Amino acid sequence: MKKSRSEGIISLLSGYYSRSVTVVVGLAVWQPLAAVGLLLAVVAFILHRRMNGPVRIVERAPVIGGIQPSQPIVEARDQQFIDNVTRLVEENIDDVQFDIDRMATSMNVSRSVLYSKFKTLLNTTPGNFITEIRLKRAIQLLNTRQYQVQEVARMCGWDSRRYFARSFRQKMGMSPSQYLEQHERDAEREKPE
Repeated sequence: MKKSRSEGIISLLSGYYSRSVTVVVGLAVWQPLAAVGLLLAVVAFILHRRMNGPVRIVERAPVIGGIQPSQPIVEARDQQFIDNVTRLVEENIDDVQFDIDRMATSMNVSRSVLYSKFKTLLNTTPGNFITEIRLKRAIQLLNTRQYQVQEVARMCGWDSRRYFARSFRQKMGMSPSQYLEQHERDAEREKPE
């Protein structure tokens, strides 16, 4: 069955990648303008990639006993990136000036590459990641009961107690002082009498 030229072009631009390839092969056989069909297939493929993002193949864990894990295994280089960036934030945790630009420079990547890596691997932004690590360290320091809130704020990279308290409240649902009081009450309840 011979297809019309317009039918082939419509098939190419319809977004069905597998049909596009078939149509291009068919165009080479039954259409005199095969080069145009091939060009349209390439354009359709590029548009498909831009709209749907790059195809990324990630090795998944083997199926054991019919159970498939819900998360893909993180590639070794991605895990190394996560480890390196975590170590970098921990090394600069008390530096108020440590920000996304310094992180990108230290990791030898551009700011946009850093953002896309964080979104892809951790589903967060670099700024939120820095804040998250700092807040976790602040909680660890507060749990020791050796430091006041202002000291913990400075030790974890906040120059303002008010900004630290606001960030802490967003994460924990209470102020650092309330957290300390609750932690002390919980510790007293756990003491054997």
